[in-house]
Amino acid sequence: MTSLMNRPSLINEMISLPEAVSSLFENSFLSPGWVSNLDNNKLMTAFNVYEDSTSFYVMGLLPGLDPDKFDLNVKENMLTVSGKYTFNGWPLGGTQAETGKGKEEKAPAIQTLLREIPEGQFYRQIQLPSAFDADKIEAHYEDGLLKLRLPKTQSSQTRRIPVHSSKTQHIEGELVSGGKSK
Repeated sequence: MTSLMNRPSLINEMISLPEAVSSLFENSFLSPGWVSNLDNNKLMTAFNVYEDSTSFYVMGLLPGLDPDKFDLNVKENMLTVSGKYTFNGWPLGGTQAETGKGKEEKAPAIQTLLREIPEGQFYRQIQLPSAFDADKIEAHYEDGLLKLRLPKTQSSQTRRIPVHSSKTQHIEGELVSGGKSK
């Protein structure tokens, strides 16, 4: 006999609207790093972009690719990363299987149960807020992680500009305020 005290309550099962929306995005069929660009059916990879006073830093996930399988291009303050994921039809590519008797038999039909790894073209353009020196870009790719350092041009680097007022004057390298030496 089931106790009424142990039965789940509808009130206890309810979640707040923000929790429901968060759960919807976390469990959606398109994960944020691989959101499909529905206009041209190209995949988008995940990137982080950082900056300091001298450089921009771009980090992107490109798992399973050789460096020669993607392209990096720059024009003015735009960085473009593009390429293609191909898995050569694995595991669907092999239609013959060898048996222990030396005979080849037709491989059993394979049915896809879950498909989350994207395949196809990817293309990503990242517009940076100011110009960078394309001749001095450093690019490193290891373990599926692309890391770029894009040095800012001298004209786009942040510089501190001293502001002088009529009360503060510079005389022969010394700071003088109101006629008194400091």
